[in-house]
Amino acid sequence: MSQRLSRKEIKHEIRDDAFHHSVERSYDYVLSHRRNLILAIAGVLLLAGAIGGWRAWSLHREREAGALLGRATLALQAPVSATDPKPDDPTEPSFADEKSRDARGTELLERLREEYPGTAAAEVGAVQLGRLRLEAGDEAGARELWQGFLDDHEDHLLAGGVRVSLLDLDRRSGKAEQVATQLQAWLDGKDTPLPEDVLLYELATTQEQLGRTDEARAAYQRIGAEYPDSPFAAKASTRVREMGGGETPAAPQLGIQPS
Repeated sequence: MSQRLSRKEIKHEIRDDAFHHSVERSYDYVLSHRRNLILAIAGVLLLAGAIGGWRAWSLHREREAGALLGRATLALQAPVSATDPKPDDPTEPSFADEKSRDARGTELLERLREEYPGTAAAEVGAVQLGRLRLEAGDEAGARELWQGFLDDHEDHLLAGGVRVSLLDLDRRSGKAEQVATQLQAWLDGKDTPLPEDVLLYELATTQEQLGRTDEARAAYQRIGAEYPDSPFAAKASTRVREMGGGETPAAPQLGIQPS
């Protein structure tokens, strides 16, 4: 005998049918797309593995670069021993003379740049290598390394020292007037790439080179008056005495009133 279903039971069966239909559709989709799904899952796993592998490789590379930088620094700081040089000693090297010591340091730093470009150690090594090139008479090579470092790392801890070195290179190459103008512009501006006592000292040095004794003295005096704790204060005071100046800052000659 047929059995009539209540409205509630009919709705329940409809919901069950809909649920089963949904499950079947999902199952059919998985079956028809399982190749793509497998490839997608494999791709995600491969990407995750690649990222992990890249990080491990990058860390290993940085460590090796750091070790090479350490060897170069150790060599450059090694003592000179004409009677018992040990250039290959891994912990306490020594060299017959300064020339051979610098040559070894240069060799290691060049290797660092060639084998580990882009690492933090290679960037720091470029600053040291620039100094060695300058000492060897290669001003263009030093400028290339230092300017490249600044272009990529203008906020680096070493950036200030590199800027000062580039200013000195410009003075060496007959650009003292341009250096003085740049320094004054930085002093007049709000955002300066160097501390003001450094700018004043560099300006004083530049003005001296240009033969502008009064302007140089004024800059030196400002350092002593406004930055007595500056590492340049003692040098500035000495230069003021040597130049026969007093102790009162002559800031108006710089176009800047003392604070």
